Amino acid sequence: MGGVRNNQLNNQQFKPRNDLLLFSQRHVPYAPAQNIPKPYLKCYYCLEEGHSVDRCNYLFQDQNKKWDSRQGGGFLFPNWQRVPTDGKIAPKKLVEDFAKEQEELTNKMKEDEAK
Repeated sequence: MGGVRNNQLNNQQFKPRNDLLLFSQRHVPYAPAQNIPKPYLKCYYCLEEGHSVDRCNYLFQDQNKKWDSRQGGGFLFPNWQRVPTDGKIAPKKLVEDFAKEQEELTNKMKEDEAK
């Protein structure tokens, strides 16, 4: 008889209870979390919106070309001068202009040596 009683208890213990909901289902709805606006991001290297300077593809490309480097909170030209950042002109533009000037000077020097 003890065996029948134990089976009845086991069946009662493992019945799912519909009146109990999980905490996450009852108190933390999932859908409203998707409606939270994303924070405003603006890259201070290219001055484009939607990403930060840590994820700026332009910065990675320029660094791979050895056009600039980062030090602290700023950027450096290849001659170790700090790139001015005033928020009006993108440091990316200044770095590109500097690289073009350096390339022109290098080409001019090569032409002069060839003469």
